[in-house]
Amino acid sequence: MAEESPTKGMEARQAWVLTRLATLLGIRNEKLDKFMSGFTTDDGSAKSLGRFLDEPECPSAFFYPSSESVTCNSFDLPTAQQMRKRVIVIHRSSPELPITKDNVAEACVIMELTKNVMDLLNMYCQSVYLSTLSNPANQVGWSDLIAKELMDQYHVFLAGLHVTVGLMKGHTWLPPPPRDALPTSGGMMSGGGGGAGGGKDRVHILEGAVITWTKQIRHVLKQDPEELLKEGKNPEPNEEIKFWRNKAANLNSIHSQLGMDALKKVLKFLETNKSTYTAPFSKLQKEVEEAREEANDNVRFLTTLQKSIEKLTSESAEFETIEQHFGPVMHNILLIWRYSKFYNTASRMAILIREICNSIIAQALRFMNGQDIFAMLAAEETAECHAKLEMTLKICTSFKDVYVMYREIAANQGSDGWKMKNDALFLRLDTFRERCRDALEFTRTVMQFSKLERVEIGGTKGKALSDRVIMIYEEFTAAVDEFKSVTYDIMNVGEMAFEHDYFKFRMTVKELDRRLGSLLGSAFDDLDTINMRVKLFDIFEGLLERPIIQAELEKKHKLLLKQCERDLNIVEYGFQENQEKVDQCFDDAPIFHNLPPAAGAIYWARAARGRINEPFSKLEFYNLALQETPEEHRELKKQHGILDKMLESYEQKRYNLWESSSVDLAIEKLKMRLLRRQEKSGLLKVNFDPALTRLLREVRFFLIFDIEVPQAALDMFERVTTYREWVGQMDHTVSMYNAVLTELLPVEEPLLEDRIAKMDQVLSPGLTELKWRSEDKIPGFIEDTMKVVSDVSGVVGVMKGNLRNISSILSQWCKEPLITRAKGAKPMALDEFDLKHKERVGMRMMTQSEGGKEIHKFLKDSSEALKVSKIAPTWKSYVDFVSNIIIEGFVSSIAVSLQHLCEILDPLIIAKHEMLPLFDVKIELQNKEIIFEPPFQAPAGEASLCLTIDGWLKDFFSTVTCMQRLDTGTGDYLNEIREHFQMQCLLALVSELIDNTQLKCMEYRQSFMQHSFLWTESIDKTFERFVQEGSQDLVVGFEEEGMNFREIMERIKVDIGRPIPALGEFDKKIEFFKRMKAELSDMKTPIDIHWLRIHSQPVKLDLVAFARNWEEKYIDFIKTYTEERIKHLVDFVENQRIGLGPPSPVDEPENEKLLYSTMTNIRDVKLSTNAVKAMFAPIRDLCQLLKKHHVLHDGLTELDKAPSTWDEVIRMAFDVKEQILPLQSEEVLKIRNKIDVFAEELQGFCHEFREQCPFDSKNAVAQDYDLSYETMNEYYKKTLAIRERANEFNDLELLFDMQMSSYRELGECQSEILYLKNLWDGVVLTQETFKSWDTILWDKIDTDSLVTTARDLQTQVKNMPKQVKPWALYRWLTDEVKNMATVLPLVNDLHGETMRDRHWTSLMTVTQKTFEKGPEFCFKDLLDLKLHEFAEDVSEIVDQSVKEAKIEKKLSAIRATWSKMPVTFDCSNPDCPLLGDLGEVLEKLDGDALEMMGMTSQGRFIEFCKPLVDEWSGKLRAIDGALAVWTKVQENWCRLEPIFMQSADIRSQLPDDSKRFEQMDAAWKDLMMDASNSSLVVEICTAEGREAALKNICEGIDTCEKALNEYLEQKKKAFPRFYFVANQALLDILSNGARPLKVAEYLGDIFDGVKTLDFSKDPEKGKIACGHVSKDTESVAWQDDMIIDGAVEGYLLQLEAHFRVQLRIELQQARMTADNWEVDNPREYWLEAFCSQLALVGTQIMWTEETNRVFEEIESGSETAMKEYKRVNDERVERLIKRVQTPLSKDVRNKIITLITMDVHGRDI
Repeated sequence: MAEESPTKGMEARQAWVLTRLATLLGIRNEKLDKFMSGFTTDDGSAKSLGRFLDEPECPSAFFYPSSESVTCNSFDLPTAQQMRKRVIVIHRSSPELPITKDNVAEACVIMELTKNVMDLLNMYCQSVYLSTLSNPANQVGWSDLIAKELMDQYHVFLAGLHVTVGLMKGHTWLPPPPRDALPTSGGMMSGGGGGAGGGKDRVHILEGAVITWTKQIRHVLKQDPEELLKEGKNPEPNEEIKFWRNKAANLNSIHSQLGMDALKKVLKFLETNKSTYTAPFSKLQKEVEEAREEANDNVRFLTTLQKSIEKLTSESAEFETIEQHFGPVMHNILLIWRYSKFYNTASRMAILIREICNSIIAQALRFMNGQDIFAMLAAEETAECHAKLEMTLKICTSFKDVYVMYREIAANQGSDGWKMKNDALFLRLDTFRERCRDALEFTRTVMQFSKLERVEIGGTKGKALSDRVIMIYEEFTAAVDEFKSVTYDIMNVGEMAFEHDYFKFRMTVKELDRRLGSLLGSAFDDLDTINMRVKLFDIFEGLLERPIIQAELEKKHKLLLKQCERDLNIVEYGFQENQEKVDQCFDDAPIFHNLPPAAGAIYWARAARGRINEPFSKLEFYNLALQETPEEHRELKKQHGILDKMLESYEQKRYNLWESSSVDLAIEKLKMRLLRRQEKSGLLKVNFDPALTRLLREVRFFLIFDIEVPQAALDMFERVTTYREWVGQMDHTVSMYNAVLTELLPVEEPLLEDRIAKMDQVLSPGLTELKWRSEDKIPGFIEDTMKVVSDVSGVVGVMKGNLRNISSILSQWCKEPLITRAKGAKPMALDEFDLKHKERVGMRMMTQSEGGKEIHKFLKDSSEALKVSKIAPTWKSYVDFVSNIIIEGFVSSIAVSLQHLCEILDPLIIAKHEMLPLFDVKIELQNKEIIFEPPFQAPAGEASLCLTIDGWLKDFFSTVTCMQRLDTGTGDYLNEIREHFQMQCLLALVSELIDNTQLKCMEYRQSFMQHSFLWTESIDKTFERFVQEGSQDLVVGFEEEGMNFREIMERIKVDIGRPIPALGEFDKKIEFFKRMKAELSDMKTPIDIHWLRIHSQPVKLDLVAFARNWEEKYIDFIKTYTEERIKHLVDFVENQRIGLGPPSPVDEPENEKLLYSTMTNIRDVKLSTNAVKAMFAPIRDLCQLLKKHHVLHDGLTELDKAPSTWDEVIRMAFDVKEQILPLQSEEVLKIRNKIDVFAEELQGFCHEFREQCPFDSKNAVAQDYDLSYETMNEYYKKTLAIRERANEFNDLELLFDMQMSSYRELGECQSEILYLKNLWDGVVLTQETFKSWDTILWDKIDTDSLVTTARDLQTQVKNMPKQVKPWALYRWLTDEVKNMATVLPLVNDLHGETMRDRHWTSLMTVTQKTFEKGPEFCFKDLLDLKLHEFAEDVSEIVDQSVKEAKIEKKLSAIRATWSKMPVTFDCSNPDCPLLGDLGEVLEKLDGDALEMMGMTSQGRFIEFCKPLVDEWSGKLRAIDGALAVWTKVQENWCRLEPIFMQSADIRSQLPDDSKRFEQMDAAWKDLMMDASNSSLVVEICTAEGREAALKNICEGIDTCEKALNEYLEQKKKAFPRFYFVANQALLDILSNGARPLKVAEYLGDIFDGVKTLDFSKDPEKGKIACGHVSKDTESVAWQDDMIIDGAVEGYLLQLEAHFRVQLRIELQQARMTADNWEVDNPREYWLEAFCSQLALVGTQIMWTEETNRVFEEIESGSETAMKEYKRVNDERVERLIKRVQTPLSKDVRNKIITLITMDVHGRDI
């Protein structure tokens, strides 16, 4: 089988081209397939070839061979790089000729292109084509003109081709003229007649050649190196050298061509023929020679610059080292200038220098361009960017400097020099330098503003100002980003847009500078300390160089200098002010409390020096940034130096003082005993004197401060470790001893009494003999005491340990509740859960049984360790104590189970932890009741939820029975635990939670019970009520011919059924039950209620079934009703259709019955035409309702046909009516005559009706009601008879289609007779009611009931129909009711209790009628007075009676009260009875006085009792005035009498006032003795002269009191704390000044924290105080007693100072002993030795010192110091927590809790 062709399936034209290419490229057959496939798989190549073949506009396509195939491009010409390799081109032979598969060979030309194609073309054209075209044999058939024109054009082409080839090689080739035009050697032209036609033509051809040569040479001569500069191409110096080399080569080539013989012959020929072109060309030749000489000379000299220029312009050159090439280059240029013949002009030099500047700029751009700047800024390398820009600017400036230097050298060498303007020479370089400066400014600005990123300003406005700084920084960043977004290189000087963009950026920055300056000023003003202001300047340090901000700095610098001056003054003043306090160690001295006095003073002075030195050094720095130094700065510097020297001298002074006074004293303290016993508590304390501790601390801090220490102090400090060990060991021993004493409970102390005595014995030497210098005996003492105390402590430890073990066992029982549920456990059945619970109960009881045995064992171990008899009373007491612990443990364990049970049952906890319910419960409908299964409560013997939980509770308590009692060994603690209060509370809580859950379940049950009517109510009865409510006819609102829809249907005998509610109501009901079914079906089941999961599926199914039955009841009714209505309607239509059919009355005109039957049918159709039509829509609505609810019914087809059948019946009725019209007309005339006669009779009846019926009030006034009713009955019957006749005539009118007579007057009569009857009913009712009231006696009248009845009657009358209101009878009835409504309120008022005889007399006067108000006085007597005519007068009389009654009542009460108002006297002092409590009297007096004032303002209402009112008003005023003075005098006398009469001190100090008080005292006693004879307040206060006497005594006592106050003020100034106490207390203090015990009772008022003093050393007189007691009953013992003697204000002042001294001593001891916290005196025990406040202060001092020490260690390089200190703090807190869990006193416990709080805060800080 033959091989398949490679071009199979390929387009024919494409296959031809590729085949030709393969042949041209020499592709072998075996590689042809690969060649073809390689091309076709290249989409670009195939598309390009297709474009060439299909589009005539594409003239050619180029093919580039590769290793396996070729690529094609028909869009672009080959590049120079591509021309270096093989290129094949295919070209169209004719642009207009389409290429097809048939002409592809003729339409395409294929050729190969090489890099010397132009040379080949030139060679072929000059040799081959020229010979061919010029051969006469080839011109056969051409005319001379065509031949000449063709050859001329071809020679022009050859000349152009020759020039082009030369230009491609970089030379200027002068094109030779045509060979046939060249002259011979004799000046004649070569050739015969085949060339140029004649001499003129030859001359013309040669002149054209000369002209071409001239243009070419002129072009070369005009070439200038400045052209590139003018074109803006920015050439470099190597371009200058290249230019002159090219120009020299060109001119040398022209020179050689001009010397060729052929050219000379041409010129010779032209000269011979007197051509005008020869002379200019000869001149041009001379110019060529001159230019050639210049070019060659320039090349020779410029070549010397080649190497230097290459180094300067090399892309690999380092820009930083380029500066070193400037000198050699300029030196070469200077030599060229000096020795070159031609290259020594300013223009030549300027071009070269400008090109060198371009080279430097190019190198600078390679080193740093705009993209590099932005990239470095983005990489946060702003500093490096700034340095590189500075380097660039420096190098560019350096070149100018080198140039200037060599320019001066050139000028000094004697020549004219380089007379070139720098502006023109360095224009671009200067522009570039300016651009560099802008870039530098830009980067510098970025560097400066970048500091704002993390700026935080302090002060009150710090947050707002910092936010403003951030905002400024963000705006600056946005401006930088905007500037960086430019699309050009900002270092390119040719980009003019830079100026605009950079100007915009600078304007933005300038505005930001202004805002920063303002912000800096605001921040400066906001900050008030020097350090903060200096720190502010530090923050803006880089930005302070900016002019606007620097101006702000200059403004604020002077303020800062002034503030620094003030600070120096403050420091100086503070130093002078506090120096004495520091020296004297006052409490308010400004030194750290953790520092000892000397070290603290030195540190204080050094801190002051640091305070003034630190800001001053900064001021020195900022001063350098200013233009000139202010005078204030010089003065400040001088003041600073003086103060610094003062502080330095103080440091030296304090050190010398310490050295001279402290060392020897501390050495003496080593003679003190090792231990001392505290007097009150009896606890021991290590007696290491605070002076020793102080010395050691001073030395320690001096060494820290690098201060030299005396040798003696150093020697003592070297033994600090020994002292610390001894103190620590003894502290440990003492702490164990103290722990034994303090930890033992009262019940435990008797058990260890002998051991405690042994401890006291072994510790005795430390209290009496051993001293700190007894270094040889101390270790032995420590060892002995440690052994004995440790033994005792061990026994105590066993007891405490066993007690802890017992507590641990009890706590183990409390860890887990007895009832548990796994997390996420699902609900379980009640019996299943209870079974698992029983298993857990059994395990717990076994565990607690084992634990009970261990508790008995621990108690036995304690007994053995103590070695005490079990029958000893002390041991029995201890056993009872442990038993109580056991009881509490059992309570706790049961409480855990109960609490866990509460959590299981608590709905809040269940919701919070998303717990699942505990039990599954079903809810069912049984016997018409919804019940739960299992139930909450059940009869005995049946399971229930409550019964199960009660079983659990019993199980909890049954665990107590697992352990026998400790005291008796038998029985248990169950009774005690059941009666425990906590158990009772938890049991109540469990019961409450169960009740709450039961309540919620009942609420859920109620959601089903709300539908209880479904099964409790009768469906039929409920439905019947529904149908009756709101029922209406099928068609509503229809009325025609005066008849409604039902009347019409009854007339035509169509059953429309009973009225039913609107269909919407039926639809609502049906939808209601449907929704109910859906809601019941959609109800979530099961549902979780607290701890129960309720399954409601059974009750849901039952309720859905009930709802379905109710729904079907409504639907079935509608279905039946619809079917019946359709049937009756269809039957009626069919009957009418049959009735209107044959036979016709026309056929039987004499048959009157048939006529009336036909007319009846026609009438029925006419009457019901619209009514029947109106019935179709409601019936359809019924059908639609059934359809909506998907109910099928009968009659739909008949209903659809009924409308058309009815229309047919109507048509038949009209047709029949037209047929019988003559018969109908005859009958109508007969009927009309009868109707006219009836109308006349009706008119007469109506007139008679209105005349005879009782429409007026005549019978009502006469009360002849029977006559009225008889008349109305008579005429009612007449109207009914007439109505029957009218109906008969209407039927005839309707039957014969006559106009219906309305008989309107008859209808009005019928309505009026009914209205009239109702009106008379009202009249009778009203009159009979009023008549029944007449006989009611005055005392029996119930006006409220009468008014209510009258109001009801009035309402009934008002609500009567409007038709009766015009009648006279109605108006009469209205007036009657209105009058009664007016009279009854008046009767009610007159019936009041306030009416007196005078008021009834006034009533007679008003009504002008007399009556006797006796027993027979009744309601009718009042009506006879016609009170409604005098309503206003009666109301006024009644109102007056009410007000007079009120006044009379109040006045009587006041008289009765004050006539018997008693006053009591306190007769405890027989010489002077005193008024008793007057609170009730004064309160009553105030109220009654106001009442009397109100009475007097009543005017005419008090006329009947005015004298009595005036009398008692005066008495009450007199009582008020007398009691006011009396109470004041008594109060002052009781307060001052002991002072002036019994205080000898006051009587001696105020003798005159004492005498005056004696006189007032006598007068007061006489007055009180006289007053006490009576017990009525009215008598004693209104006695003659009583008030004046009281006022006189009051004035005298006031004078004495004023003198006393002046005396007390003097005492308060002597002791200001007297201001804290009341004057009475102060007088008591002063009067008992010699009795300190009495004064001590008031110390709590004088000193806030002190309750009393400790007078235990002088309990009888209280002259010696040895401590004080706080208000919290905390005692503080003093080291030094205080003798209380002298004036009270004096020794109280001494007491105040003594408080401070003793507390300071105590604080020092606390601080010194605190160093042993971690050695032998743990802080949890150390704090018991000191009062609360000092223990807390000491702790804070230690915390501060330790924290400072940790920071110092961190500064020294310790990385773990803070972690270690945190560990120490954690351990201390842990120990405090453990201690607080032990039995402690209330004071110690509060102390420890407070310390825990402070430690936790300190640790967190």
